[in-house]
Amino acid sequence: MLDRTACRPLQTSVSAANRAKPNSNKRKFARTMSSSSLQHLHQHVSFDENDFDDEIYLSDSPQLPPGQTHEVNYPQVDPIPLLKPPPHLSRQEHQVNYPQLDPVQFPESPSLPPRQAPLSSSAPLPWSPSPPSHLEPPNKLGPSAEHPRPAKKRTLPWSVDEPEGPNRVEEKIGVVSLPKDKLGKSTYPWNKSASVVKDEQKEFRKRNRLTKEMRESPEPAKKPVDITTGPMELSKEQKAVIQAVCEHGKSIFFTGSAGTGKSVLMRSIITKFKQKYRRETDRLAITASTGLAACVIEGQTLHSWAGIGLGKEPVPELVKKIKRNAKTKARWLRTKVLVVDEVSMVDGTLFDKLEQIARMIRNSGRPFGGIQLVVTGDFFQLPPVPDRNSEATFAFDAATWNTCIDHTILLTHVFRQKDPIFASMLNEMRMGKLSAATIAGFKSLSRDLDFQDDVESTELFPTRHEVESANNMRMRNLSGEPMTFDASDSGKLEQAAREKVLQNFMAPKSITLKKGAQVMLIKNIDSQLVNGSLGKIQSFMDESTFHVYKSDEEAFLLAQEPEGGSDEKEKAAAREKIRKMRLQGNRDSQARYWPMVRFSLPDGTYRELLCQPEEWKTEDQQGEILAKRVQIPLILSWALSIHKAQGQTLNRVRVDLGKVFERGQAYVALSRATSQEGLQVLRFNEKKC
Repeated sequence: MLDRTACRPLQTSVSAANRAKPNSNKRKFARTMSSSSLQHLHQHVSFDENDFDDEIYLSDSPQLPPGQTHEVNYPQVDPIPLLKPPPHLSRQEHQVNYPQLDPVQFPESPSLPPRQAPLSSSAPLPWSPSPPSHLEPPNKLGPSAEHPRPAKKRTLPWSVDEPEGPNRVEEKIGVVSLPKDKLGKSTYPWNKSASVVKDEQKEFRKRNRLTKEMRESPEPAKKPVDITTGPMELSKEQKAVIQAVCEHGKSIFFTGSAGTGKSVLMRSIITKFKQKYRRETDRLAITASTGLAACVIEGQTLHSWAGIGLGKEPVPELVKKIKRNAKTKARWLRTKVLVVDEVSMVDGTLFDKLEQIARMIRNSGRPFGGIQLVVTGDFFQLPPVPDRNSEATFAFDAATWNTCIDHTILLTHVFRQKDPIFASMLNEMRMGKLSAATIAGFKSLSRDLDFQDDVESTELFPTRHEVESANNMRMRNLSGEPMTFDASDSGKLEQAAREKVLQNFMAPKSITLKKGAQVMLIKNIDSQLVNGSLGKIQSFMDESTFHVYKSDEEAFLLAQEPEGGSDEKEKAAAREKIRKMRLQGNRDSQARYWPMVRFSLPDGTYRELLCQPEEWKTEDQQGEILAKRVQIPLILSWALSIHKAQGQTLNRVRVDLGKVFERGQAYVALSRATSQEGLQVLRFNEKKC
């Protein structure tokens, strides 16, 4: 039997200090154990500290002297005998006799290629998701070359052999959308106004005419490339300017002589910035020093954008004036890029004022308040207009010019003048260093111009009064009925302010023309008919008559001849033919007549154009139209002012330098010509150049 006292677990005795303070170990235990340890302990123990009785001590157990232990006597148990396995489960060696089977004869299999050695673990596995035939060279035929797969025939949505019916013609020319209401839905017939019905009839007539032209002509006429929207080929130096401005955000002033593509480069930069800030249009400000230059780039004048009026007051008063106008102040705060064209006519004092205004309103010490500047112009052309009893200063004379402009880039590639000798002569005049050979060259250009056509040279005058007198005198010498074309003006500006802006447009408010009048195109139409093309008015006709004229020009001209003569029968037949063609074209009795102009092209050929109204507009930073004018894109071209000719390219120019009175006028006038053959210079005086 086991001794119960011997089976009791051994525990150390509790000291007297612990007896006096039985709860001290509990508090010490609680202080030393973390919360996570306590949680772990409670999960494995089914009791807590209150289950123990503090009065029970283990010191009553018998104490043994040191070095002695309790002896435990275990009972003796008899060993269990092993059982013998049954006789049928004992291991015995038995001999098994298997039947004899004939060997199996297998058919002969093709010999396999020798097995390659296994690849090392670091070598890539030769596995591909493509079949083996895809890995063969293109010129090598695979195992399926005997029966190649037939190539899939590529077909068009319509049958090639199908004749072109009216539906196919409509698909080619496109279906003209009919007028819709403000919600974009077609109006009901009983709700349509007379103007809407008239517009629909006009669209249907246009659609029928295009359908007829497509049926009659085997190949549709190719539309000329529009240079205003098509990509332009820029030179390397022009691309470098665009990269510095648009990608690196540098403030740039680029300049160059006349014809180096400054206007083309500026339009490209504006297009890039408009695309960049298409979601925040008020970040880009497009301005110019003059109203005419602002209209060319579809912007506003620098004074109008800044909201300073004439800008004669001191800077603190100008700042107060700007802060009183919330829209003007917002323009200064929101603008990130400021474009200034024709900076040569910006006074240096005005530039310093604008720079100080920008820092004060934007509360920034950075140059020009942190606004990026894109400035262009030619300081050798027209200078700023000075105040009375004062001398004009250029913008580069401003004290803040060098701190606001990071880089100055000079464009050297001349596009306008193809003759290097003529370009060198103009460059010497631009620099004010004329050689004896250049002076003799300009004096030799006093001869009359000889051209085979009937288009006369455009004469440039320094004042507007001289221009109007010359054009009116030529108009009075022409016979025929005059036709007057009035412009249609609109915009959000008030009437007085809008009229002031519209005065700077190239398109006049009203123009009177006659058959035989010489005119100049003031709008880019395509790659051949550009701003500055010269021509003569041949007739006045509506759109339907013009299409009849283009379809059979010989019969149309024969029908216009007066009655009488030996070919009266041919004239009558031509008139009858033209009458039928007009009836087939659904000629509208309410159609308006427009001038049909024959323009002379630089290659010596001609081209007719029915000059219908175009639009000119000036927009603010938000894209709202400040002023817009719709007018035919023509002006009388017998005479033109030097100021309006700035930026133009003329193939035939006549200049009388005895009438110039301002610095730079002679250079601006002579640099409009494209060659010496198209330039006539009268009363050349090197002292006025």
